[in-house]
Amino acid sequence: MVVMSNGFSRFHLATAAAQLAALGRLTLLITGPYPVPLVRRMLRVARLDKTSKGHRLLARIEAIDDPMVKSLWAGEAFYALGRLFRAREQALIVRGMQAYGKSASRLLADAHRRGARIYHYRAGFGGASLKTARQLGMTLVCDHSIVHPLFVESLPAVEGNLDTADITAPLTPIEAHIRSDIDGADHILVNSDFVRETFLRLRYEPDRVSVIYQGIDDAFAHSIPPRSGQPTGPLRLLAPAFSIRKGAPTLVAALAALDDIDWTLTISRDIDAECRERFATFLADPRVTMINPERSELPRIMSAHEVVLFPSYAEGSARVIFESLAAGLYVITTPNSGSVVQDGVHGRIVPAGDAGALRMAVQHTLGVRDRLIEIGEANTRFVGEHHNQSGYGTALAAFYDRL
Repeated sequence: MVVMSNGFSRFHLATAAAQLAALGRLTLLITGPYPVPLVRRMLRVARLDKTSKGHRLLARIEAIDDPMVKSLWAGEAFYALGRLFRAREQALIVRGMQAYGKSASRLLADAHRRGARIYHYRAGFGGASLKTARQLGMTLVCDHSIVHPLFVESLPAVEGNLDTADITAPLTPIEAHIRSDIDGADHILVNSDFVRETFLRLRYEPDRVSVIYQGIDDAFAHSIPPRSGQPTGPLRLLAPAFSIRKGAPTLVAALAALDDIDWTLTISRDIDAECRERFATFLADPRVTMINPERSELPRIMSAHEVVLFPSYAEGSARVIFESLAAGLYVITTPNSGSVVQDGVHGRIVPAGDAGALRMAVQHTLGVRDRLIEIGEANTRFVGEHHNQSGYGTALAAFYDRL
């Protein structure tokens, strides 16, 4: 039996907990703000359940009996303050993570009495609870969904080159806190072979680091509208992220040199101030559209495009690629995205930081444009059959059995 600790916001461990509950393996889900019955009633009475913030909170509901969920609110207040007061962002977010860990530690003894023997926690949200879990004799599993903390800043600095990344640079307070949680675990569960490689390069024991790819959640899969018609007109490109770590410099260089075909680009994520200033000329191009939609709108937006560009320098296993495949898009990405994309099957894989290769991959898409519908349908089937929500829960249960 398992205690799952999800941390703040919507994270895949809450969905994983629902799958464990269906399998009879969950004792308790610990998470940040969650719409427990009292909160749902308050939202309805105050007529906030139809607002955007109320809707986002209600979207966190999982198929788990309410008594099996413990919602911790205080810690996320520090996280929200950190987003408001950038000068103290790191300190406030770490403070919030620490508060969450202390609160979680008080829930473990009762869960252990009810049969929990595995404590599966999100990196950064363990903190004081690790000592409590170890005293209770529980097995500690740390879930980490991006490259090792030593590579989070260093990989983007060298456009994703693992061989030249400077792993001697000091960690930020947040990454140092996350690393402490990782190193305090008995087992580390990551979400791609690429992430595992960053651990092995730092001489972590191979048997201690396991991989399970997460895949697509049912709610997203069921909300994807059908695609319509053979594509015509300018090649419709979608960039689901636009930041330095997500490969914005490579994306801009590739498309700026792509003057022999017609294209449009939609950036479907808010852009930080640094990128807005650095790439102001590119973002002002009339072929580029910037939007910041609610998550519920993403299936419709994805289905209106043909190709996803995701030239990331450092990821875990980007959820947006699973979503893009499920929506029937052709995906162009890098090995650093930690994806399941096979070059020449689901799209193209290009080296991180190689704008020329990215440009050529986009050009190549025109040569297979008459097959994009066929490839997209195969991508949808691939994700639905091999990387679905229930499959992740089954793989997770099998992982626990091997511990």
